[in-house]
Amino acid sequence: MGVVEDGNDEYIQRSLLTNKFIQALTLNSTTRTTTGDEKGVISLPINMSVSTSEYNENMFVSYLTDFNKLKGVTYNGIPVQTLFFWYNLIVNRNVQSRDALTKIFKSAIRDNRGDNDINDYFKYVGDMDKRQLFSLEDFDMQDLLLSCAPKVTRAWLVNEKYESN
Repeated sequence: MGVVEDGNDEYIQRSLLTNKFIQALTLNSTTRTTTGDEKGVISLPINMSVSTSEYNENMFVSYLTDFNKLKGVTYNGIPVQTLFFWYNLIVNRNVQSRDALTKIFKSAIRDNRGDNDINDYFKYVGDMDKRQLFSLEDFDMQDLLLSCAPKVTRAWLVNEKYESN
């Protein structure tokens, strides 16, 4: 099976060799802020959270253009754009950060070039925001305190000599 585009394996494999988005992806090591553990992330070689320079903005447009060229390309029957979206959703929780690919997907949706799964996800999130499924009557003071409580780890408890009653 492998990578295909409308049954033309040779064409798509050649075009992937020159696709700027694919070619620019690198495996980087980053530190998780909550645990301090290192993790490997696949990212582009520019800061994806903000446009820090004209060069970064030009490179982003170039990567976005070639990402959009992946529409119709599948890997084992799954659209490649969807695979990148799922990766970003799992690894980066679809938040905007230096290494996350979120900005690529937001731009693809804005330009109406995204994959159907990507469009469906953003539509669902937007609908959830619009509906405001919860009202203040759905929560009490205990819910508020729990949602604002700091995350405490076993190591913190030992280091602080915290004793529970």
